[in-house]
Amino acid sequence: MAASPTRDNFQLVVILLFGLIAVLAIVPFAVYRVMSGDLLAAVVDMGILACIIGGVLYAWRGGNVAYAGLAVMLTSTTGGLVVAKMFGLAGLFWMGPILLANFLLVQRRWALAIAVAAIAIILIEGSAFASALEAWMFAATASVTILFAAVFASRTESQRIRLEALAAHDTLTGAKNRLAMEAALRGAVAGRREVDEPCGLAILDLDHFKRINDRHGHEAGDRVLSRFVAIVMSRIRRGDSLFRYGGEEFVLLVPGVDAGALQRVAENVRSAVEQEFSSEHPPVTVSIGATIREPDDDWQSWLGRADAAMYRAKREGRNRVCIAGPGEQRPVKAAPSGKAPAPEDAALS
Repeated sequence: MAASPTRDNFQLVVILLFGLIAVLAIVPFAVYRVMSGDLLAAVVDMGILACIIGGVLYAWRGGNVAYAGLAVMLTSTTGGLVVAKMFGLAGLFWMGPILLANFLLVQRRWALAIAVAAIAIILIEGSAFASALEAWMFAATASVTILFAAVFASRTESQRIRLEALAAHDTLTGAKNRLAMEAALRGAVAGRREVDEPCGLAILDLDHFKRINDRHGHEAGDRVLSRFVAIVMSRIRRGDSLFRYGGEEFVLLVPGVDAGALQRVAENVRSAVEQEFSSEHPPVTVSIGATIREPDDDWQSWLGRADAAMYRAKREGRNRVCIAGPGEQRPVKAAPSGKAPAPEDAALS
């Protein structure tokens, strides 16, 4: 079943909700104005609504959500200014909710800039106010409104970023988690259709990790996993991504490298782990299987080929790097990390 496009996109949900509210709010006024004979106002209302719906449909059909939000914001704010010009003080009632909604539609700095510009235009044009006192009262209340909206948007954005980070990262090691891995691999495979750039993938599995837990306890094992991730992160580039696949198994995504460069990256990581843990009893080493994405790969086959190379590294003596060619394949393990491995997997861990 295809995932809903709104599932992981908060801004798209906001744009869709804004479009729905715009329909419910504007259509009754447009109908009333047609029935009252005010066709010009009805045309303006429907023109504003058509532009908003256009932006919503563009976002819904897979367009750039940030551009769609910006277009909807500019359309609704411009429409609010036109309505304020046509209907005077009564038309200004629309500006409050429009300026507030802008802080959800676009980045805070854009919403703040448009709000300041809109308020300045209304004050300079001035026809909506019967006196200077009304103008200053509008300026004061509108400024307080956008100030509170900016503070609220800032707090909401920081909390959303923190929640997204928690949802995408393993709490023990700080590496990204399996859900984030699947999304990244799907994106890397899909991106090949747009940019013909090589991309490497490696599976890193700590050798004999069960012995550490059995001899020293799970807390010691947890410390080893955390140190291991810190070592790997210190040896990879900013654009590379490390994911915890399950237990003592990790996945490293290395974009923009060919097989030779991928071999060097993996060997650098393997050597660093061996050196850092050489004084441990028992010493900690890592077996690494890696492969380059092929044109006909989906993310499962790509990951499966790296998995096959990792198991070959285990069979050949562990603490080594094996690079898989296009023909090497082993089914990706479907069992979650907490489930007991098959006998072959246990023997090679």
